[in-house]
Amino acid sequence: MNVVADYGTVAQIRYFVSDNTDSNDTLMNSLQKLLYERHNIIYDAKYHRLRCNNHTINLAARAFMFPKSLKFDSLSDQGWAELKKIATSSHHSPMPPRLQKVTRIQSIERYQ
Repeated sequence: MNVVADYGTVAQIRYFVSDNTDSNDTLMNSLQKLLYERHNIIYDAKYHRLRCNNHTINLAARAFMFPKSLKFDSLSDQGWAELKKIATSSHHSPMPPRLQKVTRIQSIERYQ
């Protein structure tokens, strides 16, 4: 926070793109608190936190294709709880064997 204040860009803080870990929620909540306490700036951490779409799609695809290999107990998102219900309720993978070999999704942005 001191670096941002030194450069005079505190009022220009907007959105953050990050992966889906809980520690990033903690970071954003701390930022919200510091901005209000030190600079009297009202900042909505939930509104300004953007989740990495590629990461979300990759995790969802892996949960769909390999439901038995994921350890859902270590995840805390409500969305993962839903995915666990969906993934564990199907006895067989709905994907053809040739498509089951896909282990990750790569987006076109990686090559640009």
